[in-house]
Amino acid sequence: MESSVMNWGARNWKHRERNLVSAACTVLVLAMLSVALAQDRWFWLNGGGCDTSKLGVIEFLGGHFIINTEEHTTFYSAKNELLTDCVTESIVRQMRVVIAMVHISICCSLFTFVVDTVGVTTRPLKLLRRMAVGSVVTVLVCCTICGFCYWITVLLGEWQKTTMPSSSYKVTIRFDIGFYLTAGAGTLSVITTATNSLKRYPSDGEDDQALMDSELSPGMSHQTESSLQVLPAAAPPPPYTP
Repeated sequence: MESSVMNWGARNWKHRERNLVSAACTVLVLAMLSVALAQDRWFWLNGGGCDTSKLGVIEFLGGHFIINTEEHTTFYSAKNELLTDCVTESIVRQMRVVIAMVHISICCSLFTFVVDTVGVTTRPLKLLRRMAVGSVVTVLVCCTICGFCYWITVLLGEWQKTTMPSSSYKVTIRFDIGFYLTAGAGTLSVITTATNSLKRYPSDGEDDQALMDSELSPGMSHQTESSLQVLPAAAPPPPYTP
């Protein structure tokens, strides 16, 4: 009984579908997204009224506004840091959306890594892995993040023009490290999608046939042959008498 269970487990492990190339690419995607989320440099500012030249996104997960009506100055308190004339409520909302989408990308990439490394045997999970659903969602979410980041740069530029000390100043808003890491993670997810989608997989009939063939282990076939050999030989017919 124990031997049959071990044989079944070995056959089940043998027929698991794994893609180590995709798993290696997904590890890089997870690392890039995690580093990007922790980065405090997503946007670079110059020429406006903001008292800092760099902005991240994670510090806007919490915080609150302090508005000085006498000096017409807007403060935003985040992570024990007071930002002066840097962001508006609309910009903070967009940055929080970016934070949520980065977390979604990390979860989808983690799902891709698990199914590529451990391997799956059930047909629904096989279909999800073969179609690279996790990687496709990661690509789409990373593209959406890039679109939101462009929207944020437009809002930052408009706000900095209203807060710049003099009209002779030139406002400049650029993407920084966090944005490029996210864009790189999305590009690498395209490669991950290709390694899964372009790989040749056995059809359902071939898969079932391979599983049926594996049911007959060498030990079972040897046992069958032995049982056939011990069958008693048929008695010879009686001699012919006219």
